[in-house]
Amino acid sequence: MSNDITPGAGRVEGTAEAHGPPAERDLSAVIIPAVLVAIGGLLIYGTATMTEAGDGGLFGAKTFPRIVAGLCFVVALAMVADIVRPRRLLVVEDEPREASNWPALLTVFGGLLFFILTLEWLGWLIAATILFAAVAIGLGNRRYLSCLLGGLVLASVIQITFSGILEISLPSGLLGRF
Repeated sequence: MSNDITPGAGRVEGTAEAHGPPAERDLSAVIIPAVLVAIGGLLIYGTATMTEAGDGGLFGAKTFPRIVAGLCFVVALAMVADIVRPRRLLVVEDEPREASNWPALLTVFGGLLFFILTLEWLGWLIAATILFAAVAIGLGNRRYLSCLLGGLVLASVIQITFSGILEISLPSGLLGRF
């Protein structure tokens, strides 16, 4: 048995090392937290300027937007903290650095814009189904029928929750005309 200790002894080729240079920060990743802060701010403004019939009660019309605004701020803060925290690169091999996924971001943003522009005309069920499918496709799912069916299920559950439990009607759009 040898007590020979040499540099690199016991090291397996191709394994990761945490002794690389500090990782560069991709500040384009701050776009999503900025959008979340903007949405949270708009929700706060909309809730503050909203007139509510009666006293509003415990679960009035202002409760849900306040909860969503708070969650937007918390998630944005957590994302920014994750983006700016110091990291070291794991050097595996010479892998190309991944940049922001602009097609995915544009797909999700396009779905959101489509939803905003067509909600009243198409109605909640159809517009939200397309929005949820666009988000799933933007996140990498390529089974389009599955995305649409999942979006329909999610939109339906939200429709039932709002109308049945909270007694808040969502726009019916095209389906309300039949």
